[in-house]
Amino acid sequence: MMKRHTKLAVLAGCLQLGAASAAEIDFSGYARLGTGTNSQGGQQVCFKLPGADKAWRLGNECSYLIQPTFKVKAGEYEGAQWGVQVTPRAFHEYNDANNDELNASFVEMYAYAGPVAELGGGKVWAGRRFYNGLNLNLTDQDVETNDGDGAGIEDIPLGAYGKASFAFISNPRTAVNTNRVALPLRITNIPTFENGEMSVYLTHYKTSASNAITTGPTRSETARKDEADGSSLGLYQNFKGLVLGGDTLLGVRKDRSVAEYEGSPPNFETAPLNYENVRAFVQQTVPVSSWNTTFEGLAQWREQTDMNLATNAKSTWVGVGLRSDTRIKGPLRLLLEVSNDRVTPEGGDMRDMTKFTIAGAISAGADAGSRPTIRVFYTRANWNEAARQAFLSQQYYGPNMRVGQVFGDSLSGSSMGVQLEANW
Repeated sequence: MMKRHTKLAVLAGCLQLGAASAAEIDFSGYARLGTGTNSQGGQQVCFKLPGADKAWRLGNECSYLIQPTFKVKAGEYEGAQWGVQVTPRAFHEYNDANNDELNASFVEMYAYAGPVAELGGGKVWAGRRFYNGLNLNLTDQDVETNDGDGAGIEDIPLGAYGKASFAFISNPRTAVNTNRVALPLRITNIPTFENGEMSVYLTHYKTSASNAITTGPTRSETARKDEADGSSLGLYQNFKGLVLGGDTLLGVRKDRSVAEYEGSPPNFETAPLNYENVRAFVQQTVPVSSWNTTFEGLAQWREQTDMNLATNAKSTWVGVGLRSDTRIKGPLRLLLEVSNDRVTPEGGDMRDMTKFTIAGAISAGADAGSRPTIRVFYTRANWNEAARQAFLSQQYYGPNMRVGQVFGDSLSGSSMGVQLEANW
């Protein structure tokens, strides 16, 4: 009997210790998984116009993503909370040449402390992390992002002028004689109008490179990757309640020679980063409580200039989309999304594509953003002859573009399937 009591006491102590440790961990995350088929037979096809930066995401996501986040409180000193954030990630995008299982990695692993009085009440961090995310929901597009490895100080209070953050970020997963460095500075929460704030994002990019590598007792010459200095400047103004009680986000951005982004030419990794982009967008949400509906719209214009060519050839993209999300009864919802993209390359014919999606959903809550949610969807897209030729040439997508493979002899196509999306 004594041994039994001892074992129970030890077990109870372990459980108490485990509970105490668990209380110091904040567990959150995001997951997106789905499956589907296309109207010709075979796997799901997603529709993105060649030359557009992103696709409209409802019923049009050909990827798996599982991304839990663990935020661990490591200690407290002089009023500052010290911690570590770890985010493993498993991701897989449908790709005919490499359609294998999820690829796992650690996308975040950094330590932080804040508020630190000696830093004006800001927070210090170092490690690998997502940085400067500014997302457009309908396309799941980050118009500002500087993910990588580095260190910085963020959210330094500037009184009535908002908060300042700056960092040093690089990508060590390159050749030993090449290092592309980003120096992002942002000022957020700048009061402007009533119920409105502005954010300013300014980033400088520079490559440090050498053509000498020691492979033995002497140095040897190797290919040097020369890249032009880059820069980006973004101005973003948001309002709450300006239009029918909803949220408004206005943005303009100009960049040159930045890191890889959606819509890049196929040889972007090897060609000089000598591209210039000018972008403007407006994102708007409107809740209509009497209809149990939330409307969300996005309009975006982008002009891209290829500075590698003597002609400085330009390509223009205009995208407009609208989504409605209606609660029918209890957890049951109905979603509709319609969008149109037009890409006009210099010296070429204008490409046009219209996409429509209808989806039924069951969600864990009454709001449009309630998660988890399970959606059953049908998506149809129509495009013109110039877009069909671009799909067939696969110039912008490489050899794995599914639209050209499945619908290359048509001006329309459709997919249907089921998708889970969850965050916690």
